[in-house]
Amino acid sequence: MSIVITPHVQSVAPQGATTAAPVVLQPGSVISARVQQVLTSDTVRIVIGSQSIDVQSQVALQAGQVLQLAVSQSADGTVRLAV
Repeated sequence: MSIVITPHVQSVAPQGATTAAPVVLQPGSVISARVQQVLTSDTVRIVIGSQSIDVQSQVALQAGQVLQLAVSQSADGTVRLAV
């Protein structure tokens, strides 16, 4: 099953921090993410590093869940994160 990234990216840097490092999703890598919030039945907000990203998910997820996600990219440029 996969999670597809949608364009909304929001910084969640700690209070007092000036700049959050950008999230780099390198195809072929495995990243750790935490589900911050369930937005709809198929959309969740995940936190990777210091940034939150709204993603569409084919998998039922719960707030607080920690995920190991394999990063891939399709021919059309869509980034996919697989559980």
